[in-house]
Amino acid sequence: MLIVIIFMILIGNKYLKMNKDVAIITGNVSLTANTEENVAADIYQRTSWTENYPTGFTNSNCIVLSFMGSYDSKYWYGSMPDSNASAGVASGAIPRVAGLDSNNISCFAYNMSTSTKTLYYKIVLLKIN
Repeated sequence: MLIVIIFMILIGNKYLKMNKDVAIITGNVSLTANTEENVAADIYQRTSWTENYPTGFTNSNCIVLSFMGSYDSKYWYGSMPDSNASAGVASGAIPRVAGLDSNNISCFAYNMSTSTKTLYYKIVLLKIN
């Protein structure tokens, strides 16, 4: 708990830009529109993409601390229990996953809407080595 509190204090003081153990990846991706049939069946349309590791970061020396996302470029947090849980979307979460592969970061986001949406995101990595 103390580590989390200290980390939150460092973020509030904008220490992240000076800390070599934290990396922030920002970007946006166009989420593929879902079909009416999938929406009726509570199935999300999955869009996938990859991100390169920042210099000095690998799948064996870091963790994903946060994967924030928003449809309107105002980042906010949300959690998602699984890729077919409407309750997660109703609570404001955009279903998304960031996995640390050996060569890159594999990202997935899910769209329940029948229209294409742009997802703006920030992935925060923390070195644990």
